[in-house]
Amino acid sequence: MADLKRYLDGHMSPEEEREFRNLLGEDCPDPNLDKELEDYFNSMEDNDVQLADSAYLKAEKTLGIRGLRIGRKVLRWTMNIAAVAAVFVFAFLIYDRMYLVEDVQWIEKRVEHGEIVSLLLPDGSHLYMNSGSRVTYPERFEGKTRQIFVDGEIYADIAKDPEHPFVINSGDVSVDVLGTTFNMKSFSDAECVEVILLEGSVRFNVLEDTHRNEMVMRPGNMLQYHRSSGKIDLDVFPKDKYSAFYKNRSLHFFNITLEDITEDLERLFCTKIVILNEDLAKKKYFACFGNNESLDEILNAINADKKIKIRKKEGVIYLK
Repeated sequence: MADLKRYLDGHMSPEEEREFRNLLGEDCPDPNLDKELEDYFNSMEDNDVQLADSAYLKAEKTLGIRGLRIGRKVLRWTMNIAAVAAVFVFAFLIYDRMYLVEDVQWIEKRVEHGEIVSLLLPDGSHLYMNSGSRVTYPERFEGKTRQIFVDGEIYADIAKDPEHPFVINSGDVSVDVLGTTFNMKSFSDAECVEVILLEGSVRFNVLEDTHRNEMVMRPGNMLQYHRSSGKIDLDVFPKDKYSAFYKNRSLHFFNITLEDITEDLERLFCTKIVILNEDLAKKKYFACFGNNESLDEILNAINADKKIKIRKKEGVIYLK
């Protein structure tokens, strides 16, 4: 992890940071990562408190380190996490700013490509998880907030508990919830993060240092955060065209790039799709599907103007 210091010191461009975060999310990261992190923070404790704080926040939100405490010359590591067979980087931090909860087992739920899974959380909140998604949650909620970690798409019906706000962490963004129903799509490899609010109220937070921002949403709002530019678009989503993804494998693409669309389709249909033109990859589309359409039907509908050439070879679909 030669780039770890550059990343934590803030010396990478936004594009380099995104690529590095994706690298950390791979299934076989550097096995020495935990030792490198410990050496990094130990080396800077007496040098620059502000830099240490900034690097700690990056490590917290990107790597999800459980039990990492950095105080006045204190650095304590506890890497025990149950029911998470994934590697170190997905051992998520149990931390809610002012209060650290210890001795709580964390559980990771993954959804295979082509599947949709229903998940009931310890507080009674109900999630539907879309293909290729991952949710990490505690066996019980303790402390001031109820926190989970998401990489993917969920449709959530959150149990009301005003005394213990619900927080969804997803890499460089988070959503603060009191009690609500909404759809959130935040895959770590996608350019666009999207939240559609059906009931209640949520606050959307961008945690990235270069794009730090927050926005309160009301029922009927659709928020789209564009990672590369830091731009947040808040609009009203077309209720007559929206259907939750767990119903008839519904899909909605509201002004989404073809690049992000094909990534969704790859997860849902377990098929590799390659876009051969950069301009085509960045072109945005508006399309909705809710009748268990096949991959061919979806691609043909997106290509209604016949301006895309679709070719299949050895199980891979090529678009140009």
